[in-house]
Amino acid sequence: MKNRIGLMLIVGLLMTSCLFAQDTAKVIVPKAVSNKMIGIFPQTQLDPVTWSKEGANYKGAFVIMDKPAFAIFDEKGQVIRIERRLHYTYLPKKIVSNLNEQYPGNVIEDVYETTDAAGGKTYKTTFKYKKTINFKEDGLEVK
Repeated sequence: MKNRIGLMLIVGLLMTSCLFAQDTAKVIVPKAVSNKMIGIFPQTQLDPVTWSKEGANYKGAFVIMDKPAFAIFDEKGQVIRIERRLHYTYLPKKIVSNLNEQYPGNVIEDVYETTDAAGGKTYKTTFKYKKTINFKEDGLEVK
């Protein structure tokens, strides 16, 4: 009886250790993508980038000025978009003015800037009280 319990315990431990030992598949990033990343963000040559797949595209996660950032590329290294978290003081003045007029007294908690392939920027703001509003670069709200 003790032998069976011991054997079951050993088998259970081995199965558990095998499950935890499996790593997620490492994404193999094309040279064109990694070269473009270093070209745009030279600090990523020394700082770690965590790569994942977003559909057919490659998404690199890294840090800019202690804030999270993401760069999404196609397989040829063309930029799809760049997303990064900003301090609210980096919001364009038109957006700050619009926020103050339409949402007086609200405290901004998070700001994300997204730059598309053509260089157009949009901003996502989240208030401390969990109201999220998206804006175009010219200060107009995206509905």
